[in-house]
Amino acid sequence: MPLILFKTNLKSLKYGDDQPGGGNSGQPYVQFPIESPSTPNVIENYYRTNRNGSDFPIRGGAISQLITGNFAALSATIDRERIQKFFKDAPRGTVFIQKQIGLQLTNPRTQVPNSLTFAGFSLGNAVLPVTQVYNPLNTLAQVQVQGTGLHFNRHGVAPNIYESEKQTYEYLAGAPQYNQPGTNRLLVLQALKLTGTGGFMSNRTTTLDAGIDPQVVERYGISMIQNQLFNYPGGPG
Repeated sequence: MPLILFKTNLKSLKYGDDQPGGGNSGQPYVQFPIESPSTPNVIENYYRTNRNGSDFPIRGGAISQLITGNFAALSATIDRERIQKFFKDAPRGTVFIQKQIGLQLTNPRTQVPNSLTFAGFSLGNAVLPVTQVYNPLNTLAQVQVQGTGLHFNRHGVAPNIYESEKQTYEYLAGAPQYNQPGTNRLLVLQALKLTGTGGFMSNRTTTLDAGIDPQVVERYGISMIQNQLFNYPGGPG
């Protein structure tokens, strides 16, 4: 039948079965009904904003208080739902999360708390610095408030782990207890890996003659192998 003769009320068109060899991808992740008198008010408002809104002051228009009690644009709430469904869509979503976990592990170990500092989380992350941990909930939290001026950490066991100033890298790296020859990461590297004449990679293989606490070396992932700077899971070898 020629397309010009094909008639539909736009509600009987089928979608799905869009995978090579058959199968439904489940996309689009967020689907909206065709506008009608029975369209829910929240969806009707979303349609109206997209038709007539100026995306001011942020994308999606005005910031409003949601049912959850948070303040955000409706478009951000829908974006969060879309990203959340993507995360649950195997294998793409799960592979994406695993990639982020691996990338986070490549971060250097510095003067930051480890995840054991924050109660209520799995011991699987307990020995990792918070800067080496990725939690998809952090991403979802940021998507929800995008454009409002709020910011959540991408890394860490929870979106708001840095509520206290004294837990931030900036504070800890500048704190006196972390700026001693035996505790500062760069000074420890200098003591263990540089010769007195400015040469690189000394033959020192123990921390005793350098006066460095072995636990500090382990916490920073500094390698005691000759000609190797760092040695920790996921980090630079």
